Amino acid sequence: MEEQRFCWSCKNWFHSKCLPGATTSQAKHLDGVISKFSDIPRSILEVSYQPTARGGSLHYISGNIRLVNEARQLLDKQKREDIIAKPDPWLAAKIETHLENEATLWLEYLIYESNIDEEKDAEKLVITDQVLYTCPNCGILNWL
Repeated sequence: MEEQRFCWSCKNWFHSKCLPGATTSQAKHLDGVISKFSDIPRSILEVSYQPTARGGSLHYISGNIRLVNEARQLLDKQKREDIIAKPDPWLAAKIETHLENEATLWLEYLIYESNIDEEKDAEKLVITDQVLYTCPNCGILNWL
């Protein structure tokens, strides 16, 4: 019923009510990340650098850890190149139409891989306007 946040550094879940006051906004944090990773499509950064959460009215029971984890794997340029080098039929068909826009290709790939139905008001790939917290255990602002 209550929202929890996951810290990728210490691998712990925390109830959002138990976390200290919010330290920054998701948008501000993402702007800083984008400036550090200019070679990674924005769509991958938006998914992988959103707070990892479960529960509450936004994240449902299972939360978004699976989605965020898939996007975090795509932060590795070699992983993206390997996927494109041996694409499954769905991706092979999409590559041709997205030659000029790699960010859109990876966004659609994450939606496809995660089996998200964008027509339903259910699981979303990116939930924006969340606040980020510093982990009370390890002290890192890390997708909390």
